[in-house]
Amino acid sequence: MKRSNHPNWHAPRISRRGLLLGATLAPLAIGAARAEGLLATDWAHRPTSPDGLGVLLAQPEGRIVRGPFLEESPLHAIDGLITPTRLHFIRNHTPTPLIDPDTWKLTVDGEVDRPLELSYEDVLRLSSKSMNILLECAGNSRSRYSPLAEGTAWTDGAASVAEWTGVSLGDLLRSAGIRPNAVHVVAQGGDAGKVERGLPVDVALGPDTLLAYAMNGDTLPADHGFPLRLVVPGWIGVASVKWLE
Repeated sequence: MKRSNHPNWHAPRISRRGLLLGATLAPLAIGAARAEGLLATDWAHRPTSPDGLGVLLAQPEGRIVRGPFLEESPLHAIDGLITPTRLHFIRNHTPTPLIDPDTWKLTVDGEVDRPLELSYEDVLRLSSKSMNILLECAGNSRSRYSPLAEGTAWTDGAASVAEWTGVSLGDLLRSAGIRPNAVHVVAQGGDAGKVERGLPVDVALGPDTLLAYAMNGDTLPADHGFPLRLVVPGWIGVASVKWLE
């Protein structure tokens, strides 16, 4: 398979010295205190796979199961631009975490003049916007690669469009007084794998980069990142970190 030249696809090759320099210049991070307790909802009981491992909180309902935490959209069942939430593909690395919105906090710190700590209700009170955004796993259509590549054997359903509602990440960073010397924003996830992803500041400040708390007009489902996730248009799916911590 020919390697993509798209700048968002492959991380640049840098030396250890370059990496350390980047870390010195760009410690700006998005984080939150770890939630204590569980939500008193139907999410309290996780379904399990045949081997007893926790998988996802929602049953597939028509999605194609490719493995633990991996469910593909059935393209033949989708009519129109927007993928229904129950059919939206899921690509997680670990079991879905249960986070209590009453104790959860979003923290913005690092290279900012005014560090912020926001509750879930604080986030909901901020000015919001809704956008139709396509998310796609980097391995979409991997089963068609020649030669075959390692990884999940997706066909073409690891891509979905949803209406995402949330807060502009750029507005929040500007409210925190992001400093001119910050070059990356790191979003950290609250799952067991502690997934995190860095974005160049110009992308983080872009008008379409969202901190989303709703999907297709409803509260963000746990499997898709409740209470808050990043949504980055035009970037591979792993950049849209779930369960921001």
